[in-house]
Amino acid sequence: MNSIVKQNNRIFVLFNTLLVLIVLAACVYQYYCPSLMPPLNTNTGGIACQVITAIVCCVASMIGISFSIQDSSFFGIQIKELRELRVGYNYSLLAIMVISVLAVVINLITCVCDLFYISYGISFSAVLFCLYVIWKEVPLMAKKEKAALAILKSRIATDIDNDDIRTTEYDKAIKYLICTKNLKTAYEKLNLGKDHSVENKTLLLKLLDLQIDITSQLDAVDNKQERRESVDALRENLSDIVSFSFDIIEILGPDFNYYLYYITRTLFILNEIPDGKDACARVIRRAMMSLDYSNRTLEKPIMKDFLYAILISLFTYSVSSGDIDFLDVAREYHSDKTYSLSKNYNSTLLFSLVSMYLYYICEIEASVPVQIKETIRNSICSNNNIKDKSVIYSWANLYHMFSSNASVQYGEFMRVFMNNEHSFDYMLLNAGAHWVTMDESFAFRWYVVNLY
Repeated sequence: MNSIVKQNNRIFVLFNTLLVLIVLAACVYQYYCPSLMPPLNTNTGGIACQVITAIVCCVASMIGISFSIQDSSFFGIQIKELRELRVGYNYSLLAIMVISVLAVVINLITCVCDLFYISYGISFSAVLFCLYVIWKEVPLMAKKEKAALAILKSRIATDIDNDDIRTTEYDKAIKYLICTKNLKTAYEKLNLGKDHSVENKTLLLKLLDLQIDITSQLDAVDNKQERRESVDALRENLSDIVSFSFDIIEILGPDFNYYLYYITRTLFILNEIPDGKDACARVIRRAMMSLDYSNRTLEKPIMKDFLYAILISLFTYSVSSGDIDFLDVAREYHSDKTYSLSKNYNSTLLFSLVSMYLYYICEIEASVPVQIKETIRNSICSNNNIKDKSVIYSWANLYHMFSSNASVQYGEFMRVFMNNEHSFDYMLLNAGAHWVTMDESFAFRWYVVNLY
């Protein structure tokens, strides 16, 4: 059990033990040590009993009112569903009502029977109980964000330990947080601290998985304004990742390649939504810009490799299926920065790798359908066009500018290719074993012929 839950349970047990000890101490004084206590004024005791009864009844009424708001929405789910996400020891609303009524009844009985020491003990315990209930319940009834986050955080701690981190209500609440805030804020508010790196990594993967769910459900959103806001939120989340405003590499570690799916899958789904194409293009351009400036702005070389891996996956998988949307985004980026094609920019190295892959798909790999090959060839050799008062060059024209004064370093070219070799391999899903033609020797020959 996580330390957060243990602490909550410890407080609950100690508090209830304290209440019981107070009542027991009052009983002991009443029957065994009355001479040790000063004489009591019965009128004062009666008044105190009435005041305490009023306080307890007030809290009980407040809890009773809360029953009527259990179905109201908070954090994307009903308040009663949010309460059910609590873990560890907690008072149920029914238990609070029962304890409050019993405290009032027993307090009245002790006052009538002149058992004022016991009455005072019960009254003091009742006041502490009311304060505890107010501390735990009122923030949630008032729909305070901090209360909801505390519940979700404790739930995360328990679910991660139990290797069970999927419940419908939990997912809805986290999705609400991702959409209304952003992915970075959701992680910052829910992570368990620096000493829980494994749990925090699991949390991040959970958030990225829910982000895929949010993206895949956008088509079912009928409200255009709501869908547009969700698309903008997703674009912001992905831009934060590729610009390292939200450094997920630090959380995932050097084996980030195993988790690229969470980023690329979101982008592929987003690109299939009419409202999402522009957002997806903006994220890719942001990633290419971050890649170009990575040598100066990024702290660790692994960040550059992360961007290479994302972009290569996007370009190769989309091209191999005949989708040229991402290729067009790269065309627009390089058309706007044609000067970079003759310089040793990281995006220029990426351009050379994608060009090699286009050649491989169109001319070398025999298992690629003819229709896909024709689509790619038509895109490569298409005419220049005008967009937003800017010339968008064809890939063939861009390659001509690039090859006339290429400055891609062989060592870096081969290193990036080998790191992403799995993304360059084209294979039919049901083809079984096949001969890999795009390997290190292929990349070496292409570099010598075209760039040496």
